[in-house]
Amino acid sequence: MRRPRRPADNRLSFLDVISCGFGAMVLLILITKNTVGEPIEDLQAQIETLQEQLARVMQVQAGLASERLKEQARVRTQREKLQEDRKAVEEAQQANASAKAQALIEANLKTALQSLNEEMRRLNLTASEPDVIGGIPADSEYIIFIVDTSGSMKRFAWGAAKQQLVALLDAYPKVRGLQVMNDMGSYMFSGYRGRWIPDTPARRKVLLQRFDSWHSYSNSSPVEGILEAIKRFRMKSDKISLYIFGDEYTGESVQEVIDTVDDLNHQDGKRQVRIHAVGFFTRTQIEKIDPKYADTTSRFAGLMRELTRRNGGTFLGVTVEESPKRSAKHGQPKFFIPRTGG
Repeated sequence: MRRPRRPADNRLSFLDVISCGFGAMVLLILITKNTVGEPIEDLQAQIETLQEQLARVMQVQAGLASERLKEQARVRTQREKLQEDRKAVEEAQQANASAKAQALIEANLKTALQSLNEEMRRLNLTASEPDVIGGIPADSEYIIFIVDTSGSMKRFAWGAAKQQLVALLDAYPKVRGLQVMNDMGSYMFSGYRGRWIPDTPARRKVLLQRFDSWHSYSNSSPVEGILEAIKRFRMKSDKISLYIFGDEYTGESVQEVIDTVDDLNHQDGKRQVRIHAVGFFTRTQIEKIDPKYADTTSRFAGLMRELTRRNGGTFLGVTVEESPKRSAKHGQPKFFIPRTGG
């Protein structure tokens, strides 16, 4: 009996299949790496190169922008300087023209004045005096009022003091600067401390209104106000007049005040300010209240006479009496007693 033939065993084992598959995958990986890897690396290098170039371009652009801003600033500065130079040239031309015109006007005025003087001499006439108020020449460009704000002044002479203030302001229709302080050197308008008050009609009106209700501590001695006025304003003009309003001097030494003012008000032989005074004689009223202070009015008059004499001014005396129609606070001035200084 024939044995059946066993067919040949040609089947692959599972392990063989897996091994072949794995090998195929490795082969594919190797092929892919060799064919694709190099272009990717080249592209990355190109990207890095382009980024470096972009950074350099941006840096250059930033530098150009900075230079452009600097150039614009230089152009703007040069333009402003050119405008300033042009303005300076125009102002210089105007000033030169004004100076020439001023010189021509002055020459014409001198010629006219000479002709007028000759005509006046021919007619035997004299030149007119400057405006005066109660014997005080009103020829200053700046005026300072130093007002005693003590109780005796407020009670007995305030109305008379305001009348004198109005009269003096009327004698100066226009000045370059005003100032008002009390005998202690306290300013009526603190906002204008140490500087001139502009002279305008509105400002004068406010000044007179403030005068009615002005209250400030006083020791009945004008020395502090005089010294403050000279120290603050003596070098700011050669035509300054001080007008001192008061009725008493309660200080100890008259001569010491005179010497101090002489030293302060005379520099290199030249007087800095002219000193005038208006004294309100309230002796009778003060004596009724406290007799020991009655002599302070005489001492004030003596001090003011000597100060005005030494400093080119004039002293006026005003006798104040009570009026039946008005309170003692608003006494009426009876008369002037001019005492002219040097």
